[in-house]
Amino acid sequence: MRLKSLLFLLVFTSITIFAQNNEKGISLDVNTGYSFKTKWAQELVGVHYRFNKNFSLGFTSGVYIPEKGSVTIPLLIDARGYYPIENTKFTAMAVARGGSYLYTDHIKFKTFGFEILPGIQYSITDKFAVQLLVGYEMIFNTEAGTDGNGVPIQAGINFKF
Repeated sequence: MRLKSLLFLLVFTSITIFAQNNEKGISLDVNTGYSFKTKWAQELVGVHYRFNKNFSLGFTSGVYIPEKGSVTIPLLIDARGYYPIENTKFTAMAVARGGSYLYTDHIKFKTFGFEILPGIQYSITDKFAVQLLVGYEMIFNTEAGTDGNGVPIQAGINFKF
């Protein structure tokens, strides 16, 4: 009986969260940045489905341009959490991305990794915002048995459709 009550509460809470759909729809992000330590310039484009004002899922790709070595194309799935700050145009946000990285000097998916990026978004209009993200990334090279980490900082724009 207790398990059924807990399950009902969990389902009810999930439905309540997803029923707050003030901002359902597609959004497009364009970000540029730099990752310290891994020394990659980053140019990224992401497309996301926003389930409500607090959560979206999507796909991000682009190019990572290292100071040395080959250009890398990230293929990442990401989840985003948003927390609008009342009575302001600011929204606190967090991005979690994970996926694989394709090296252009030899077409192999030999690495995978993840990024965690908390940040802030400022809405200029209802459909357009600017954002700043700073976080942590961890990259694992499965072929060489090495890994690396960095501190990315990204600035970008967000369009809501």
